Amino acid sequence: MLPAIAGLASSSLQSVALTLIAHDLRLLSSTLRELNLATSVVETRVGNHVLLPTPAWPVLRTLNASVSVFRYMNEGSTAPRDAFPQLRSLRLGQRSTKRRVLAILPALPNLPCITHLTMNNVELPFTQLVHLAASSPHLAHLSILDCAFTDPAPTTPVRFPTLVKLVTRNNELDRLGSVMIMARLEHLSVDGFSPLSVDPWLSVSVLTIETDSAMVGPVRVSGAALDALPRLSSLTLPRLLSEWTDDHVPVLPHVTSLLAPMHVLSTVQAPKVVHVASPWFTSEYIEFTVPASARSVEIAVMHVELLAPLSRNANITHLVAREIVGDGEPVDVVTLEFRQGHPGLAPARARQHYDPCPAFEAACVHVVHVVDLRVAVRELT
Repeated sequence: MLPAIAGLASSSLQSVALTLIAHDLRLLSSTLRELNLATSVVETRVGNHVLLPTPAWPVLRTLNASVSVFRYMNEGSTAPRDAFPQLRSLRLGQRSTKRRVLAILPALPNLPCITHLTMNNVELPFTQLVHLAASSPHLAHLSILDCAFTDPAPTTPVRFPTLVKLVTRNNELDRLGSVMIMARLEHLSVDGFSPLSVDPWLSVSVLTIETDSAMVGPVRVSGAALDALPRLSSLTLPRLLSEWTDDHVPVLPHVTSLLAPMHVLSTVQAPKVVHVASPWFTSEYIEFTVPASARSVEIAVMHVELLAPLSRNANITHLVAREIVGDGEPVDVVTLEFRQGHPGLAPARARQHYDPCPAFEAACVHVVHVVDLRVAVRELT
């Protein structure tokens, strides 16, 4: 008799035999809470093994599986529609290959407790979304990555009343927006944002526009669409953003957190921004003025001329730079101000660019405010 096992993972295997699912896993069905089996299934002859039907996976909470593994787990149940009564998190897909081949997603069962669902590299009809909305009253996070729909979008809207985060990739934004009603949607993550209509996304407060590692071209983003989102407070733009598709440089009137390439930070206004970041190294320095409202600044490459004004900016509470650059000949002396507890001197300690010479030779520090002398000495040194 097998001992009670609550979790099982096998991330390194390329494939598993059908008997593992049809026989061995089902012996654990009453105790298994987590399963990671994102591999293909080899349909070898079962031989003398007895296939064990199971009424359900009654305590399974987390499942990361390939489509083929999921199919056998579901179809082998005596009650396929109710095979996963306690499942909270489900990730379905297949291993990435050089040649993109989509797996056909089997009919989804009822998922009454599901909160997180990810589908990756699968082919499915829109009827799956209709069933998902009807049978998953607690679904909060939905990811549809590199998937393809096999039929036209339904004419009747599909309501997801509890969905707060949607991640989609492969240009399905408009099709999903035309079908799904997501009154509570807060976080949207996409690979481009030039929607035909912004109406489905008016509730979004966090927008992440990111690129797939295989993408080589610029990402399409509409500046006017960004400004049309009344609740947008946090925006992440991709490194490959080269221009706005509608030639509209956004104002971003409500954004308080902005992560973007330097050339974007240097052009947008963002009058209420508190946190600005640009984590990418660039081959050339782009002039950048820290917004007056900013309290937190994180940039990969900082020009030596920014050191002095940033050290004097008493509003900034967090300041990070990974490299200091100049315009060729190094500056002899950089004059900085020190306020105890203020991060203004932190960038001066960042790595200087020594090709062909450092950005500055020395720093002259004016001590403006000290509370504890010993603490101040530690901060200065």
